[in-house]
Amino acid sequence: MTTATTERLQHNKRLVHDFYARALVPQNADAVAEFVAEDYRDHGYGIPDGRDALAEQLRRKTIRAPRLAGTEAEPVEPEFVLAEDDLVTICHYLPQPEPGDAAATFDYWHFDTYRIEDGLIAEHWSSYNRAAPLVWERQTRQARQPIAPATADKSQLERNKRLVIDAYRCVFDAHDPDAAERFFAQDYRQHMPGVGPGAAGIADLVRMIPGELREAPAEPLIPPTILMAEGDVVVYAVCRPQTDPSNRAVKYPFLIFNAFTIGDGLLTEHWDGQNKAAPMELG
Repeated sequence: MTTATTERLQHNKRLVHDFYARALVPQNADAVAEFVAEDYRDHGYGIPDGRDALAEQLRRKTIRAPRLAGTEAEPVEPEFVLAEDDLVTICHYLPQPEPGDAAATFDYWHFDTYRIEDGLIAEHWSSYNRAAPLVWERQTRQARQPIAPATADKSQLERNKRLVIDAYRCVFDAHDPDAAERFFAQDYRQHMPGVGPGAAGIADLVRMIPGELREAPAEPLIPPTILMAEGDVVVYAVCRPQTDPSNRAVKYPFLIFNAFTIGDGLLTEHWDGQNKAAPMELG
């Protein structure tokens, strides 16, 4: 990776960081023009396209961002920030109230991906679930250190992304639990509630999903909307349309995000953007 490329990726990360710190977290609509392109497109929150529409939503305080509890301007540290080509993905750990027990919480990771064009944010995708509005005010800074992607050349990034693609088509699309050990480490760390650790946990998950063993397709049955990598981390997001709670006769294009770390040619750790308070419709 050239010095110029590294500098550009760092610049893109800094742009997203500053957008959060100076516009989203403090709800500062006047700062939007400094970071966002005039023809901005939003695929996450259901707002109209355009920079002015985004600024108006901030004025109305209908868009929120993770910040420390009890503060007005300090962002929560992200779980990770990745940059590849013109994309930046930022992931935050945001524990949410347990359904039926507001005093308890469950683990939840929120993902946002931004496309950068000419030094400005031009497009946005989010794991925001309209059926489960997020509770932002209860967030506190994590004790664990954020993931720091290791250095990797472009060819290694492509191999890492291909590994994730192959895992989806050979394990899940083929409905083949026995294939899990070809792609998932025996000590695979799973942060998805209800799924056990290790390759065995993935195999058990596949067995729980209705379906029969079939030949693996050449490419995933649902092509990824977002596929990007930095270092040993891969982000993979597919569109799973969900019922819009404001109009149950229609569906909106909900993105389910997944992030994996890679080690020794296997998937070693996983986070996803599913919200326990609104189980995903698979149909």
